Amino acid sequence: MNTDMALVNHVMPCSGCYPANDRYCATGRELWIEDKVSWFCEMKSKDIRRHEFEIFSLNTGDRFVQEIKKRVVERHYKLRVV
Repeated sequence: MNTDMALVNHVMPCSGCYPANDRYCATGRELWIEDKVSWFCEMKSKDIRRHEFEIFSLNTGDRFVQEIKKRVVERHYKLRVV
């Protein structure tokens, strides 16, 4: 199952998740972060990824941006090493 469907399947029945208000339970937040990481990793161009990340950072604030950025870098590093 891809990350966006995992997020939707969790959020819909979860009473602790309110995506419209950017409020998630711990599991929902982790799924949201993984969904964003996957989205950035699917981008083919580093320039496009940087541009989209700048826009995402402006719209999201700094709450989870550094964690997402760290995971994107780690995932790309693992892909290059393997």
